[in-house]
Formats: sequence, C-alpha cells, structure tokens
Amino acid sequence: MKKPLYIMLHHSAVSYDKNPDQFDANNNYHKAQWNFKGSLGFYLGYNYEISKTGLTRQARADGEVTAACYQKDMNDGRCIHICMDGHFDQEKPTPEQIEALRKLLKQKFEEHNIKRENLIFHRDYAPKTCPGSNLDIKNIRDLATPEGNELYAAALTLMKENNSPAIYFFGFDNMWHGLGDMDILKSLKGNYNPVEIMKVENLPDNISFSIGKQ
Repeated sequence: MKKPLYIMLHHSAVSYDKNPDQFDANNNYHKAQWNFKGSLGFYLGYNYEISKTGLTRQARADGEVTAACYQKDMNDGRCIHICMDGHFDQEKPTPEQIEALRKLLKQKFEEHNIKRENLIFHRDYAPKTCPGSNLDIKNIRDLATPEGNELYAAALTLMKENNSPAIYFFGFDNMWHGLGDMDILKSLKGNYNPVEIMKVENLPDNISFSIGKQ
C-alpha cells in the first residue's frame, strides 16, 4: 500500500441509456481484460465507481495497486481512481453523481491530506478525452472547497425552509450546485450568472447540512 497523493477522475464512456448502473458490467469487463483481483474481491480497476443515481461503491482500497491508468506509473497506489458511469463527451453527470462526487472528494482530500491541485483527469496522462469534454478540471476542483460546501448548505436550508424548487447549476467561474430559490442564491453569494439550470425532483429526505464551512 502507498500513501495516496493524487485523485484521478474517469468516465465509463458508456451512456446512461445503454446501461444506467454499470458497476457489475465494468467489473466483468476488467476481469476479462486483466483478471487482476483486488483485496476487496473485485476486478474493477478503479478504487471507486459512482452510478447515475449517486451510489458510490468501492472496488479497491485506497493506496492499493489499480488498473486504471498505466501511464507514468499511476496504477502504483499513489493515485485514487474514481470512475463515474456515463459518456461525458455526449452527456453530463446527473446531479446525484455530482453530489456523490463532492462528498467523496471532500472525504479523500481530508483523509489523505491530498492537495486540490493533485485532482487530475485521465486525459492529463493518456491520449483520450476521459473523463469527457463536458467536465472541466477547475470546476471539479472547486466542488469540494469550503466555499462550495457552504453555498450548498445554505441553499439546501433555504429549500427546506421555503419549500423552494430544487436546482442544480454551473456558475460563470465555478461549479456550484444548490437547492433553493435562484434569486435568493444570487443574493447569498453574489451574481453567479448560472448558465444551466436543471430541475431536480424527489430529493432524499435524509440529506442534511449545517450552514458554515465543513
């Protein structure tokens, strides 16, 4: 086992329509490709995989040898590999995936004291677009910052207090995702000029955050 120094993001490059939950299929594919079983009993080459519904499953221990990016020895355990189901050259992650990624990044940044600039994309090391042209590295790095968590917490509180519609949006400079009234959100943190808004329905009742840095 090595101490993780990096986190690398991947996509499965298979669209939701073809397979909305791809963990078993990817595990079987990696078994056929490499037959390299990890300590947790899976053949999947990544440490974590996030489904369309936001379900996060661990396939390999942090610091364990992986089978996700052979360039520059990035399989040697010093990199945590996270794969999100979907083809993000053709589609975008679901709000549930983004929220699951936010939580996982926050946890791993703190657990292993990983620098945010050491969050990288597979395409930084390999001649491919992975994790897809619809993801931007700066936006993803900003996702788990204290400011990002604070805005999300405030927005979620507003939604619960005011029964406002749920929204998910990208700002002009950072990726923010929040739940609440757009005008109130703008007044909270300034005008973020969201370029995309997506309605989110049927949020779990057990989501809860406190306002403030986490």
